[in-house]
Amino acid sequence: MLHLRDTRIAGVDIPRKGRCLTDPDRQRDLDDLEARLAAAKARHEPDAREIATSALAASTRYAMEIAVATVVGGAIGWQLDRWLGTKPWLAILFLLLGLAAGFINLLRAVNRETEAMLAAEAERSAGKAKAGRADDEETH
Repeated sequence: MLHLRDTRIAGVDIPRKGRCLTDPDRQRDLDDLEARLAAAKARHEPDAREIATSALAASTRYAMEIAVATVVGGAIGWQLDRWLGTKPWLAILFLLLGLAAGFINLLRAVNRETEAMLAAEAERSAGKAKAGRADDEETH
């Protein structure tokens, strides 16, 4: 038996608190509503494979950014060393500068991802709070 507050959900009258749902049509409607809610949640939540694929792609991209920035910095330093005859000091310096640039790019990307996740979480929380207020207004 299911005990619920007096309200109306998806066109189905829910009995007052303390009364039981015994009408099979009402129970069927509630079961249908639960199935539709579960289907809607499944459409909006990514599956584990999509999340893993996205995380792998992002981590590969970040690793490549660090490697490319380091190689470019080293190549610039090596070329400057050849022109100026300062081997190996500028190559070492620019290699380290390229490595630092790669990590700075990584930190910026992580901060962007974190801000996007926090914004999505805040939006989700605001949506739940708004839905909760709507349910409270219907019951009063």
